[in-house]
Amino acid sequence: MALGSKGGSATPPVIAHMADDMIYEPSELYLPRRHKREDKSLPNLHVAVLEHGGFHDEVIGALVKVLDDVGVNFTVYRDGYRWGFDKVLHPFLPDLPDPEPRGSFGIHAEERKFDIVFHTSCDYTWRDRLPDWIDEAFVKNPNLQIVCIQHQLENLGKEEREVWAQQADEGRLRFMTLSPHVSSKLKTAVQEWAVETGNPVWGAVTVDTLVPIFPVQADQMPLSIDGPGSQTPMGVSNAIPASIAILGNIEQNRRNYQGIMRDLQIAILEDPEAWGYRVEVESRRFIPLSDSAKPPVKLHFVGEKPDWSNVEVPDALQQVVVMHSGLQYDDFYRLIGSMDLIVPAFVDFVYVTHKLSSAIPAGIIARVPILATPLHLEAYSFLRSPAIALHPVGMGEVEAIGLIRRGVDPMTFDLSRDPVLPGYAGPQPGTPADWDAYHSRINYANGRMMKSLLADLASKIPANPVHEEELRAEDEIDE
Repeated sequence: MALGSKGGSATPPVIAHMADDMIYEPSELYLPRRHKREDKSLPNLHVAVLEHGGFHDEVIGALVKVLDDVGVNFTVYRDGYRWGFDKVLHPFLPDLPDPEPRGSFGIHAEERKFDIVFHTSCDYTWRDRLPDWIDEAFVKNPNLQIVCIQHQLENLGKEEREVWAQQADEGRLRFMTLSPHVSSKLKTAVQEWAVETGNPVWGAVTVDTLVPIFPVQADQMPLSIDGPGSQTPMGVSNAIPASIAILGNIEQNRRNYQGIMRDLQIAILEDPEAWGYRVEVESRRFIPLSDSAKPPVKLHFVGEKPDWSNVEVPDALQQVVVMHSGLQYDDFYRLIGSMDLIVPAFVDFVYVTHKLSSAIPAGIIARVPILATPLHLEAYSFLRSPAIALHPVGMGEVEAIGLIRRGVDPMTFDLSRDPVLPGYAGPQPGTPADWDAYHSRINYANGRMMKSLLADLASKIPANPVHEEELRAEDEIDE
């Protein structure tokens, strides 16, 4: 069971605001959850959320969460949700309608059914999936404000700039990313575009940051697969970390799977009992011990494994490593919510320089600590306690886990002063109130950003007769 407790809390959360250095600071402000979609603070504004490629479900989850929080009308355009994602959305947005098929987006854009579009798969990388009529809709509606969500800045180039040149010239383009370090990189890039093109409009393009989290009640989701969550009740933590997850496509170019397995195999051979195993003499396989004080480490790879993937589990680790692919979203969140630690296992520096790893917000959503270094904290400046278990830059992740299991703080090499349970060392568990407050801080920052963004864009949009007629009709019904 994860080190952070999962239950609810009746204590009002402590909210925070984001300082200039992107660190959250305490504040008594509170952004209430809106339960009625008709309670609108921006009644004249209609927003479209467009996902043309059929992915980035979690980005949609974060967008609809914050749009609902700030009280704005919105419509999602995509051809259905993947892997039962609607089951994740409906508990916190029970009145959320089914998405409109993406085929209706172009028609509705020309009819001015919405004023702003959040384009969730905006990178040039995915333009081969973008139908011409969607692209044409961006041009045909000259009042449509476009928020282009960028994901992979390592691919950012001249093509990206040229695609959006017209909208930038017209002053109706805005960029958004999913982490402060990506926003910082993109802000520098658009300034460089202004210099390279001699066109000051690029220097005026704003870059916003949305931290992609939304509420998931993992402990209330039925688990239809075998895993630690099927045996361990939510809210009960292992004394020392035993269930470890690596999230992401099971490909060596995504995560350092081979390196982690190599280091783990070496570590277990050096001290099998410390990892909860014995070595079978003939096969040399690691066999789990039945010692409740030192539960055997299980390493879970959670993600899709393509047919061409060369990630294979060594024979010695057959009872140590478990792969989970083809999961529905409710199974996914329930499974990772039952983990003790999430290991980033980044294969290179691109995830701390050019793009966000979805494993970071997934851990925050599921309320599971992430094994992080100060380098991660600097890039993902929203990643803070209780969502972290720290180790120094340069220390291997397997080494850090081994120290934690022995009760040693990887940052200081001292015995942990904050035991998981009395008499045991390890990362400090977050209480339900800790996690609630942490989520509220991020939600508040997202809400403040979104209100500012919408107010800014609303000032650029001419009066829309379509929406004014809708408001008059609503007023007549109310009377």
